Amino acid sequence: MILGAKYTIEWFIKKQKIHTVAMSLVSLILTFVFLNNSLVWSDITKVSIFHINNTHREMALYLKKYIPADEKVAAFDIGAIKYFSNHNIVDLGGLIDRNFIPYLLSGNPVPYLKSKGVNYIVLPYLFSEKTEIGWRLGFFKDSSKIKLIKLKEFGTSKEAWKSGIDALYHADPKQVLLEIRYL
Repeated sequence: MILGAKYTIEWFIKKQKIHTVAMSLVSLILTFVFLNNSLVWSDITKVSIFHINNTHREMALYLKKYIPADEKVAAFDIGAIKYFSNHNIVDLGGLIDRNFIPYLLSGNPVPYLKSKGVNYIVLPYLFSEKTEIGWRLGFFKDSSKIKLIKLKEFGTSKEAWKSGIDALYHADPKQVLLEIRYL
């Protein structure tokens, strides 16, 4: 940003004959704005990293410790969960396996999960104990023919989560591990 501002100022000085002092003042203001934004976004980034470590990473470490490595686990937010758990994570977001996308769009992922041998699922939850993702994916429809049993949850405090969510929608405040019972 600073180099761009410098280039723009030099261009204006050459083309428009704008006074160097005025351009220096503009440059100083832009530098202040840049530094201020850097500090604000630095704090937001710290909160976001704390949140991911406190929920996704902790869930992954729990899986690694308590769920056998040969068990397949499905997750919507796969990044840290897959990286830290070393489990074979089935992606519920359709980012890794494009064969899942028709199930994602149909609102009925259960046949796909059953065919993959998935017995556990990690879903993002809100403080209200609801999971918008779980509902959108169709896990709570009567037609899903599964029962989900809550085993473990990791969450970030409302205060910490709110400070990040106001700036960017980074993730739901909780990650919940559920056992799938096929009916």
